[in-house]
Order: sequence, then C-alpha cells, then structure tokens
Amino acid sequence: MAKKLSQVINLEISTSDDYDKSKDKEGVIITVYGEEGVGKTFSLANLPAVSTLVIGFDTGVKVLKRMRAGHRIVQINDDLGNLDAVVDLIRCNDDDSPLWKQRKEMFPEGIKFVVVDHMTQMFEFLTNGFADRREHFIRSLKDAGDANAAMKRYISIFRTFADHGINVVFLALEHSYEIGRPKDKDSMNAIEKVMPFIGGKPAISKLLCGISDVVGRFEYDSSSETRGIRIWGSVDEKFACKTRFRGDIFDFPHNEWETADIMRIICKAHDIDPDKALAKISKDNEEERERLKETKGQRSTMRVDLDKSSKPNSVTGSTNDPKDSRKTEITE
Repeated sequence: MAKKLSQVINLEISTSDDYDKSKDKEGVIITVYGEEGVGKTFSLANLPAVSTLVIGFDTGVKVLKRMRAGHRIVQINDDLGNLDAVVDLIRCNDDDSPLWKQRKEMFPEGIKFVVVDHMTQMFEFLTNGFADRREHFIRSLKDAGDANAAMKRYISIFRTFADHGINVVFLALEHSYEIGRPKDKDSMNAIEKVMPFIGGKPAISKLLCGISDVVGRFEYDSSSETRGIRIWGSVDEKFACKTRFRGDIFDFPHNEWETADIMRIICKAHDIDPDKALAKISKDNEEERERLKETKGQRSTMRVDLDKSSKPNSVTGSTNDPKDSRKTEITE
C-alpha cells in the first residue's frame, strides 16, 4: 500500500469586527466598458506612470504614447506565448533572477497598477492565436472554445494580482446581450442588458463583472461634451453597473456618475482623498516625464523563459508547444 502524504495547512479565521484597515493591502479590480472612441483609454491618464503597466491588445494605447506621460506599455502581438510572458513578468518574485533585476529598473517602485486594454480585443487575440497554431485560415469552434476557456483562466489569474496589492483595470467595448425572457408569455421581447463585450455569449462578461469591485459604463454626452463613468443607478438596470464601495461607512463613497478618471475611482475605493492623491500623482508624473525627457525615454527588452511543465498559468501553451522563450518589450 502506498504511503499517504500528509500536508499541514494553516487557516486564519477572523470575524468582520476584527477588520483592520491599516493592514488592508489588497488592490481593487475595476471594469470600465463603453462604445469605441469615447475616451476609455484617455481616462487612464492620471494613473502613476512609474508603477503602471498597460497591457495593450488594441491600438488605443497610442493615446497614452502620444501623451508621453511615462506609463509603461507592453504591446501584445504575434504568438500566444507573449501573454504568458507578461503574466510571468508580473508574478516574478525571485530577487536573484535576471528578470527581477530588469523589472526593478523599469518599475523601481514595483508594479502597483495593471491595465488590460482591452478585453474585447484580448478575446480576439486568443481566438486568432489558437487558429494560427492549428494553421486554420478560418477560425473554428474549437479555436473559439479554447479562447473562451483561456479567458476564464486569465481573469482568475488577474484576480489574484489584487490579492497581492495590485490594482487591476479592465477596459472593454460594450454589447447588448440577451439575458432572459419576460415571464409574460405574450411578450415577444427579450430582456437585454448592456455589458462588457467579450465573445459572443455573456458568460465571460458576467464572470468579469462578478470578480470586479467596480463596474462602470463609460458615457459621453455630445450635447454638453462631457464624459463620465456610470457606477450605479442605471435606468431600469439596462446597464451592468456595480460598486462594492458605497455607503456611509466610507469617507469617499462613489457617486452614481463619476468623472472620467479611473485613478479618482480607485482612490475613493481605497477610502483615500482623491483630490490630495491626484495632486501628488500629477506632480510625480510630471517629474517622471521630465526625467524621461532628459534620458530620452526608457526601453527594456526582457527575456522571459516559459516552462509550461512548471507554470500552471501557461494557458496559451496548452495547444501545441510554445517556443522555449519569448521576448517581451516594454516601452514608455
């Protein structure tokens, strides 16, 4: 008979009354979706440049590049393994590894903000990637199915980033999904809801909204030329909106309609005075911008070795073997 292996697991159980805000180091997860071209990427402008990593699947990251504020941007393209390389870069915690030293040079204060711009295009990237690996000219149901499974896994991975103090921001386009039918049998109209657009079915959108602390719809009023993010109170619940940070127990609760500034929303979620925080961030970003002007910017090509046998997060390597290594380039 094989000998049973025992494992000791330590469980820490506390009551909600034992909550100590000073020990709260978790990041928040924010999903912002809306029509194309309304300014979702521009709303990232006030994120701290030196500690923000923007993962770009869409050409919208050009907005940040033109601003020249110093945000770190990694453009995902070509092979699926590039995405795993970025995940491994964020999760790297080996102080002795060459990757850690390179990351430290690029992020001296650590990675505190991760942005995915955007989730709609990420799903397309995964689907096309699986099709390319199978040498499919036309994408198949198998390719879409693998992309669907991979999206769920990556959303779970990004969720764990928040447990380690990283604030995660998901951007997405929007789509009206059918979520049910009215109880009145005589009615022919389906019940629809506008949600983040990820694939053809609402399952992944629901998962993304479910793990998010804040879900907002980016709206643009052409008559007044104002932009804002609807957090709650949507009319007839036609839009997916949500916040876990609302009520009298918070000093800075979210309003139904927030300014189109994602950093302000994050500050309020952390119960931090947004005006004071943004004033400091603005000053720090300006100093970083001037430093980069003097040094003519900063660019780093990091070599990330992927070993799918020891990396359970290597989702995209599940269909055909990825190459032994990938080079991931981060720019400012």
